[in-house]
Amino acid sequence: MAHLSFEESREEIASLLEHGNKEFDNGHPLVALSMLFEAQFALNAMVQNAMEEAVELPSCLSSTSTMLH
Repeated sequence: MAHLSFEESREEIASLLEHGNKEFDNGHPLVALSMLFEAQFALNAMVQNAMEEAVELPSCLSSTSTMLH
């Protein structure tokens, strides 16, 4: 999953979970499991992107606070 926005990532994960649930209900547990793994990987990427953005934020804040003093 290439750097999708938070909203796009959320929609992708929700779609994977919904379709995985349908596959499970239709008697295809291996397909459902594979979709759950895909959702997990998408969630991991989303969290990592958010963490990377959060790590960049403090340096911006510290330079701003330095300018205020």
